[in-house]
Amino acid sequence: MDSLVLLDLVFTRTDHRPPVVFVDTQLEFETTRPFVEETCARYGAELHVATSERTPEEVWAQKASRSTVRRDGRARPRTLALADSHARRLMQEAERGEGP
Repeated sequence: MDSLVLLDLVFTRTDHRPPVVFVDTQLEFETTRPFVEETCARYGAELHVATSERTPEEVWAQKASRSTVRRDGRARPRTLALADSHARRLMQEAERGEGP
């Protein structure tokens, strides 16, 4: 929600028109991406979508050990940190213009 407030402030209070980067983690609600696209269209913002070529499950299978999931099936903090670092890497690739 904070990014939406920032988008509104920039587009309604300044002449600056930065592109919007949406990091598609493939874990969002199915209504999230259409909402982002509609919002960008409403503001006239250029939208860039960064999506990994691998699914979250593929990334976790490669990087996480079994110890990242507790016996009750919930993720341990290390698993959540891996997901966060993956999103950070996608943002960096998008900033460098490397991605889809």
